[in-house]
Amino acid sequence: MSIRERIEDIEQRLTAAYQEGDYQQVRMLENQLKEIRGLHSIVDDREPYSPEGRFYPEDGE
Repeated sequence: MSIRERIEDIEQRLTAAYQEGDYQQVRMLENQLKEIRGLHSIVDDREPYSPEGRFYPEDGE
């Protein structure tokens, strides 16, 4: 199963969990989704000014 397929599967399960009102399951699935997307992403969300997740320190620092 590819990463894209895993993401789609979790998104479908999230929709079902919301409809059933199972918010504990929703939280668990959202965490899984964040993990998978984090592994798939090349950009570091914590460093908004670093292209492609690479940090380039300022000259003289």
